[in-house]
Amino acid sequence: MLYFDCAGGAAGDMILAALIGAGASRERLIDGIEKLNIGAHAVIRETAKSGIRALSVAIETDDHHHAEDSHGHHSHRGLGAIMKMINDAALPDTVKENACAVFKRIAEAEAHVHGIPVEQIHFHEVGAIDSIADIVGAAILIDALKPSRILCSPVPSGHGEIKTQHGVLPNPAPATVEILRNMPTYRRDVAGELVTPTAAAIFAHYAGLFSMNVTGAVKAVGYGAGTKTFTGVSGLLRALIIDDNGNETVTARVLECNIDDMTPEALSHVLGVLMKNGADDAWLTPIVMKKGRPAYTLSMLTMRDDYSVFSDIMLRETTTLGLRIQPVDKVMLPREMKDVATEYGTVRVKIASAGGHLKMKPEFDDVQRIADERGVPFHRVYEAVIRAWKR
Repeated sequence: MLYFDCAGGAAGDMILAALIGAGASRERLIDGIEKLNIGAHAVIRETAKSGIRALSVAIETDDHHHAEDSHGHHSHRGLGAIMKMINDAALPDTVKENACAVFKRIAEAEAHVHGIPVEQIHFHEVGAIDSIADIVGAAILIDALKPSRILCSPVPSGHGEIKTQHGVLPNPAPATVEILRNMPTYRRDVAGELVTPTAAAIFAHYAGLFSMNVTGAVKAVGYGAGTKTFTGVSGLLRALIIDDNGNETVTARVLECNIDDMTPEALSHVLGVLMKNGADDAWLTPIVMKKGRPAYTLSMLTMRDDYSVFSDIMLRETTTLGLRIQPVDKVMLPREMKDVATEYGTVRVKIASAGGHLKMKPEFDDVQRIADERGVPFHRVYEAVIRAWKR
């Protein structure tokens, strides 16, 4: 597993340096940037930041103009021109697909912010040669590492305003905010840009989860040094290679309330509404409240950071006057779906591995549908799936 710890900020060049420090091939980066045919090359240096040994990566052109963090003049390019540049390079298809997807994400964010079609977006800072190299370089290095999955810490942001080619803008930049929509962020007392749009787009594209709770044995670590220095901020991006045995530990939230004045039918309706709106799970637990009154605890689980939709449903659809909201750690086995053919039809099964032992569970909806369609008992279809799987 690859984990980005971006508490100290992040920019495209920092991502490249951290990945190389964590074990990605610097030769592949240098060779890949040359294959872009944009008159640029990657220079990797050992350095120190906040007293920590780190790496820095600079994308240099013939005039040695580089650094994503500067706000000088940059060439302007449309999304189509950038994608053609990437697709014309002699790079693996996966690298080109991921790099183009990152640029498309940025273009869509810029288009939303400016209220114009994506086709009319011309990149400024992001369109510069160094940022093209940063995004393609990240795709090259991640492809070289081939992590089982990628996670990222919540993304920090500063405050105040920043100067860009669009003029003075609020910090973080509007495009950065749009890119990180629905992803966990937090403010730090720093008057500066802690995370650039390039870094935000790379994290948003690759990270399957943004969480502080990551468990496992650290196998390698790399530190990428930024070019900016802010008081109270390390200016380091950390990339960790973690052996988590394939298990996924995530932070979830449980919302619950006790109810003693609603019927089971009404509570069942609430469960359905919660699940329909994306709850990961919802359930009822019979309890005995004070004064010996029988009641239920209505509970639901979500891995969303924004759980307001669920709290609104529970407060609106039930008689409760309040909710308990608790963070919990959820450990999940790696799993995959496979089709199993039976004499009644094909059923999807969920397969997971725990300590080298396989677990298999037929999908309830498939078994129920086939049982209804064929007019056979549910248990016969279920047992047929088990037999077919064992064969």
